[in-house]
Amino acid sequence: MSELNPSQIRASERAYHLRDFGYHATVFVFINALLVIVDVRAGSGSQAILGLDWAYWVILFWGLGLVSHAVYAFSSASDHNESLGP
Repeated sequence: MSELNPSQIRASERAYHLRDFGYHATVFVFINALLVIVDVRAGSGSQAILGLDWAYWVILFWGLGLVSHAVYAFSSASDHNESLGP
């Protein structure tokens, strides 16, 4: 078995992070779509924003987590390796 060189290792790590982000984004879209449907079907109160009573809070805070995951996934793999040290 041959040894992997550093560029192959970085490429593998980058592919892993991008795939992981893709899974996260897909789950975010499907789950939040279901939550919006439930919230709209349940009826809107006087405090509703865009017809939503509570689903926007989930979208907002989970969306912030998704954005931070995107920043991590799309930053270069060398930045991650340099921050870890030798």
